[in-house]
Formats: sequence, C-alpha cells, structure tokens
Amino acid sequence: MAIQHIAASREINRHGMRAIIVAQMLFSMSDTLVKLSAPLMPSGELIAIRGTLGTAILFLLARREGGSLKGALHPVVLLRAVLEGVTTLLFLVAINGLPIGNYTAIMLSSPLMITALAVVALGHQVGWHRWLAIAVGFVGVLLVAQPSASGFSSAAWFAIACAMLVAVRDIVTRFVPSTMPSMVVTLMTSLVTALMGGGMAGIQGIIRPSPYAMLLLVLAALAISGANLGLIMGSRKADIGAIAPLRYIGMPMALVSGWLIWNNIPNVEAMIGITFIIGSGLYALHRERLRA
Repeated sequence: MAIQHIAASREINRHGMRAIIVAQMLFSMSDTLVKLSAPLMPSGELIAIRGTLGTAILFLLARREGGSLKGALHPVVLLRAVLEGVTTLLFLVAINGLPIGNYTAIMLSSPLMITALAVVALGHQVGWHRWLAIAVGFVGVLLVAQPSASGFSSAAWFAIACAMLVAVRDIVTRFVPSTMPSMVVTLMTSLVTALMGGGMAGIQGIIRPSPYAMLLLVLAALAISGANLGLIMGSRKADIGAIAPLRYIGMPMALVSGWLIWNNIPNVEAMIGITFIIGSGLYALHRERLRA
C-alpha cells in the first residue's frame, strides 16, 4: 500500500508539473500579446475586451462542467478579484514601458514578497536564511530596474507595485473558503477585471479596434484563461516543492520573446539581477522544504 501511495503521489506531481509548465508558457504568451496590442488602443478598452472574452470562455467552461456559481459574491473572492483587477491595470502600464524580460524578472520577486508579508499577515516564522534570500532578491530587483539619479522610472515603479499586489493577492487567496470551486474564483476575477477596464474605458474613451488588434486580444484571452486554469490544476494537489521552481520557466521565454520581437537584450547588470532574483527564490524554496 505504501508503494502504491508513493507511486500515486509521483503521478499527481507529474500531472501538476506538466500543468504548471503549460501555464507558464501561456502566461508568457499572454504578456507578449498584450504588449503587442497595448499601443493599438486605450488601456481601459484593452483590459475590458480581454476580460470580457476571458469571462465568456470561463463561463462556458464552467457551464460545460456543470459547476455552480454559488458563493461567487463571497467577500474574500470579491476582494481577491479587485486586487487582480488593480494588478492588471498596473501590469499594462508596466509592460508597455519596460522590456518584457525586465518586467518578468521584477514580477518573479513576488514569491519573496509573499514570504515577507506572511510574517505579518499569517504569523509565519522566517529564519535569517530566508530573510537573506529576500534581501538578495530585492538587490536583484534594483539591478533589473536600474534607477537613475532621479530614481526609478515610472514603469519600474508600476512593475514593483504590481509584484507587491500579486503577493497581497496570493495572501488573500489563502482565506478563500476551501469549499469554493477554483473555477468560480477565476471567473469572478475575470469578470471584475473586465468591469474595472470598462470603467476606465469610459474615462479614456473608446476606439474601434482593428481586426489585427482584435485577433491579438482573442489570443490573449485564450492564453490567460488557459494559464489560470493550468495554474489551478497544477497547484491544487501536487506537492508545492515539486511545482514551485517551475514558475521561473517564464523568465527565459520572456527574454526570448523580447529579443525576437523587440530586439531587447538585457545588459550585464540586468542579467546579474535576474540571476539574483531566481537564485534567491530557489534558495528560499529550498529552506522552506528543509523546514517542512
């Protein structure tokens, strides 16, 4: 029985790892498509269209699976959805003003921020090894953001704020009732984001998107919907220690797309910073596994 249990656990982990790899590929694809479409229309309209398309896709999937939308208006679910909506607004400004590789590197610091926030929000104990990893990770963020004499660029500030809100969102996610279906949480996130984008579009104004822009947004909506579902599928049962390092797969993909599409090649300081961020994140994960 013990051998069968171990074999089953390994198979679950393998399924989870495959789901996370696909999710990270789709996240990187979505970021690239959004960065391509950002100059083509107002940001509020972009968010509203992508969010509406994503909501429709997720709703159809939920109905096909026979899932109930009961509990969709739970306060924690709504709070998480609002945080995701604000994060999306910050993301659009950040990725429009930074090379996609630099943006992705800054976003990879969010797990370190989660560790720091967990001390305050969840009462977790963090030893000096992980505090050191957090400090090294933030040094990496500085090397990637590369502030000038006048400080960070506005896009870098938006990226850092985006990473911080992602950390807060993930802390809030821990308080979502365990009985709440993941599809409902994802669907409400997409719906609230679309509504916030629509409100922003009402202020900025709306233009008629070109067929090319609509194609980019349809593909981005499909990619982000598939990425979120893959993330949920991979995270629910698999060992966190097995799947957590796979989130860094998005980094080389972002660097490749930045090079091929925009001819963005990070300088030496940024590459050192990326190494610091990834290395500190993996070390913090290693310490957490030892502690467990």
